[in-house]
Amino acid sequence: MRPKTDGSFEFSGAPPATYRLTVNGLPAGYYLKSARLGGVDVLDAGVSLDSTNPGLLDVVLASPGGTISGEVREGGQVAVGVVYVAPEPLRPNRPDLFFSRSTNDDGTFTFAGMPPGNYRLFAFREPDPNLLSNPALFLPYEAKSESVSVDDGASQSVQLELISASAER
Repeated sequence: MRPKTDGSFEFSGAPPATYRLTVNGLPAGYYLKSARLGGVDVLDAGVSLDSTNPGLLDVVLASPGGTISGEVREGGQVAVGVVYVAPEPLRPNRPDLFFSRSTNDDGTFTFAGMPPGNYRLFAFREPDPNLLSNPALFLPYEAKSESVSVDDGASQSVQLELISASAER
């Protein structure tokens, strides 16, 4: 659904259930900072709708997010691959905190507009869509990842070693 020109939106006619809030199409540098329904944080727990009126859903976007940039290498040489970013600790109920991007031809990458927090970065030769849908699949590779802390408006640089085919599933 798209918000009205004043930023408000209405969600009606949905059957009672718990829904996951997803915000797409944010301007560059923006991230989802918080979402509260009736004063309760719903980003991790989801939005529970039932027959009662829960009140207003307050969604807050923020900018500037942080930036993570870096280079992927394999055996001391530039390597091309796919970089995955996962929150640390893993938060499977927050798909908005997981990111992936192919490197440029020179092995470099940049993630801009990152929400503040702690993350682990992983570099693989080939994309694996299962990693984003099942974050527990990152766990066997933690020893081969790099940890980064991101702050609003700050930039972090990291060098990643490509996770070899023998270490991949």
